[in-house]
Amino acid sequence: MDFRKDVLVIGQSGSGALQIVAGGEVRADYSLLGKYYGSSGTATVTGAGSKWVLTKNDTVGNDNTGLLRLGYNATLHISNQGLVAPEGGLSIGTYNSEEAYVSITTGGQLALFGEADDSIDEFLDLVAGTDAIRYWSTELNDWAHITEATYGDDYTLEYLTSGGLAGYTVLTVGTPTTPGDFNGDGLVNLADYTVWRDHFGATDESSIGFAGDGLAGVDLADYDLWKANFAAGDSGNIPPALVPEPSAMLLSLAALLGWGGLARRV
Repeated sequence: MDFRKDVLVIGQSGSGALQIVAGGEVRADYSLLGKYYGSSGTATVTGAGSKWVLTKNDTVGNDNTGLLRLGYNATLHISNQGLVAPEGGLSIGTYNSEEAYVSITTGGQLALFGEADDSIDEFLDLVAGTDAIRYWSTELNDWAHITEATYGDDYTLEYLTSGGLAGYTVLTVGTPTTPGDFNGDGLVNLADYTVWRDHFGATDESSIGFAGDGLAGVDLADYDLWKANFAAGDSGNIPPALVPEPSAMLLSLAALLGWGGLARRV
């Protein structure tokens, strides 16, 4: 489903969240996460075809047209072929906020207008405010600043001269990960079940580099996704009988948290 709004504010005076998943698209002339002191804004863009596009509108008559601004306590998560493309630029933490980040994992793409594919430093010169763009490092099992990443292994930069993003430089972190590949090794197997079990109940998938359903929280819906994709890649020689089921403890916890046996979110 597509959504269009001239000005989109997420977290004006309280907490706000935006999720763009499953091929959804949001378009705006200007967007802001975390407008006032004490507020917070979070946006997640994940899944093939999922886009957040900000376009310049010269009829608006202000400097914010096409701009995506991360203000107070603001985090933008991009993963698994999700795309964010602010034609008017990206501004991070320009309100002297304590926390403002762009976090990119597993094939997430950030496109900024301008030719800046010679180096990551050149790309960061297109960003106003701070340069707080981080990626999920599987080596560290933690977030790291994008300047610590290795070109070709952890990320790529490409300046496009044709298509809908002509004139943009696209930063792509990692490669798209098969849903259920929770440890990012290219396989969906028993090792991923262990990762799911150990992180069950976490409130933010992106913060642990988790290739789940892209929605907030590691829960039974992510287990269903793993089970549906189990044996993808080289793990096909594992007998289905060895696929573990969620433990009674986890099922009880899920029921207490309101998931119950459905394990689905709407």
